[in-house]
Amino acid sequence: MYRLRSLSRGGRVVLAVIAGGAVFGIATAVRADIPDAGVIHGCYGKPGTTYKGQLRVRDASQGEQCRFYENPLNWNQIGPTGPTGATGPTGATGPSGPTGATGPSGPSGPSGPSGPTGPAGASHAYTASTQSVSVITGPSVFPTTIVSKTVPAGDYVVSVSGEMGPRPASTSNEADCTLNVGATTVAKQIILEDDTDEESPYAIVGAGSLASAGSITLACSSPTTTAGFSVGFGDNSLVASLVGAIN
Repeated sequence: MYRLRSLSRGGRVVLAVIAGGAVFGIATAVRADIPDAGVIHGCYGKPGTTYKGQLRVRDASQGEQCRFYENPLNWNQIGPTGPTGATGPTGATGPSGPTGATGPSGPSGPSGPSGPTGPAGASHAYTASTQSVSVITGPSVFPTTIVSKTVPAGDYVVSVSGEMGPRPASTSNEADCTLNVGATTVAKQIILEDDTDEESPYAIVGAGSLASAGSITLACSSPTTTAGFSVGFGDNSLVASLVGAIN
């Protein structure tokens, strides 16, 4: 005590700093060994002693033991993982974000296979008519066109109707008629007229195809009737209906 008092004030300050540093170094060294591999070693006072319930930690790595009036107590620095908590309720939907910019157009995909052939479209009818046509009789007379219609390529169902006029009193009327689709004859009919007062109706029906545009024609001749007369055809009407197919 006497020696401390004999030190100057500056010496006492230096001595205090040195002592404090030593204590700090010791405390740091001890602290660095606690916990020991994640386990904290401690001691607590035994019941019935003046140290009952007092708890302190010890550095087991340095061989420090509990005192006779203490019981050892160790615990982990990190406790066990607790059970997973219950899922919380779903939060409210947030507001919609702004619309992003339009991305670039992707490449064109490959062409798909051809679809099946669709059903045939609605039919189309072509018509033609003549009021009065005379056919000169005789074996060498070229057939006379009674009625004709030019139509586009396609499949056609054709009907022609009209009347053949009354025969002269001294002869009988006979006409050989052919219905032609293009250059193909699709129907033939012989029309006879024995009445001298009334016209006789006729009707011819046929079907044919055109690969390209062409004419549908009814032509008649009268080779077996007495030469020099004429056979009249009136109210002649041709109807050619374009169809999807002819079977």
